[in-house]
Amino acid sequence: MPSYDFECKNEGCHNRVFTIKHGYDESHPTRCPTCGDPIRQIFTAVPAHIKGSGSSADIDKGTPPEKQPSPTRQRIPMKIRDQEDKKLEGGITRRTSYL
Repeated sequence: MPSYDFECKNEGCHNRVFTIKHGYDESHPTRCPTCGDPIRQIFTAVPAHIKGSGSSADIDKGTPPEKQPSPTRQRIPMKIRDQEDKKLEGGITRRTSYL
């Protein structure tokens, strides 16, 4: 079950920041359980650990990331069999090409 951090908007509340665990489909509380004043949700960053080529762990060690050769692309000329221009309102022309 996920946990959510909340902060009471009342600066004098002795339980100003608190955590509540509840399911995704349940609604968040709107009032502080201690003093009954309005609360707001606090969003915190989630730590992420990435391992492998090019990660910060590899860069800190001084090891260069492995380079893979990029595939070569070939341009294939296409022959247009037919084109159709259609005038739309507002002076716009739509061109459709058939291969």
